[in-house]
Amino acid sequence: MKASKAGFNLDHYKITRFSFNENATDAEAITVKFEPAGKYNPNTGIFILSSNFQASYGEKETELISATMESHFKFEMPVQQTEIPEYFYRNSIAIVFPYLRAFVSTLTSVANAKPLILPVMNLSALDEPLRLNTTII
Repeated sequence: MKASKAGFNLDHYKITRFSFNENATDAEAITVKFEPAGKYNPNTGIFILSSNFQASYGEKETELISATMESHFKFEMPVQQTEIPEYFYRNSIAIVFPYLRAFVSTLTSVANAKPLILPVMNLSALDEPLRLNTTII
């Protein structure tokens, strides 16, 4: 099967908010939550993916890390929201997640804390929440 060009590119991203609480212990399992949302401008072809991320631990889900990441994607040809390819919603999150993983591990390491390396995750189930939480601007 021949690979085809996606029709969109990651233009840039930034972490707009971040907090870290070092009180977790190695014995406690970490729970990870994502809340994706999007804003799309059909005139410019720019899609802004906002990802609220939280890692917590313990029965009380004590916050370990909280971050908001904003990622700007640009479609080669502006399309209407209904014409955005289905794979975009799944792939856009998968494209930016490694940047968030690197940010978290680097920042916790530089903070002289035990570096926290987020696991590799299958984020494909987030495509539907992103699609439902996308608005036109």
